[in-house]
Amino acid sequence: MQVRGGTVATTDGPFVETALRRGRVGPHQVQAAIAALHVTAPTFAETDWAQIVLLSRALMRLAPTPVVALNAAVASGMAIAPEHGLRALAALAGDARSAGVLTEYHPWHASNDALPPRARRVAECERGLR
Repeated sequence: MQVRGGTVATTDGPFVETALRRGRVGPHQVQAAIAALHVTAPTFAETDWAQIVLLSRALMRLAPTPVVALNAAVASGMAIAPEHGLRALAALAGDARSAGVLTEYHPWHASNDALPPRARRVAECERGLR
């Protein structure tokens, strides 16, 4: 990917597509495909979250890390329903391995603050602001 004049141009798309066609799929190819979906969406609202959920599930099979699980939870919250993502975040919080890694990871806290408003959970939103 290249940044030109404040916009992002994807230059790795053909390489990702070639790797996927050849069956050489590893975590980097899946991560690149997810990144391409983010940067090629004309707006945040037009992001193909359903495709990102599918790719995130594939990435979880290839690289099952707490950060990948967090990203998958957020994607499901965006594609399926905020409540779905919140349940996935709660499951991560209950998992000792994940919670130990994620409590020091800024996007974990941002995710826990971003999904409750989408689910109209006012009390959780207020706690997040404190």
